[in-house]
Amino acid sequence: MKVAYRINGKTVSRKEFTRKRAKSGGVPMVGSASAWPMKSDIALRCHPDQVQEFNAIYAQRGITGARHLPNGACEITCNNARNQVLRAWQLKDNDAGYGQYAGK
Repeated sequence: MKVAYRINGKTVSRKEFTRKRAKSGGVPMVGSASAWPMKSDIALRCHPDQVQEFNAIYAQRGITGARHLPNGACEITCNNARNQVLRAWQLKDNDAGYGQYAGK
């Protein structure tokens, strides 16, 4: 699965994305469009032995914007994928904003 890195709608390399993000002060503490791709090292993390299983579940459900990294951290590339992952695991976001899944 390939992750697309974008700055102002333009696809860039991971190296350029990381360099420009570091210059801007890093990732904001809120879920904004400038924070993509998001990495969840705690909340959506899985055990490293489960990475293939979780990625297979995402593929089976047609979730293309999310994957688990070899260390178990979850990387999500866009708000739509985030919503799909939350639905897949029946999770709820109490701080969801406009267009974000807040659960049932």
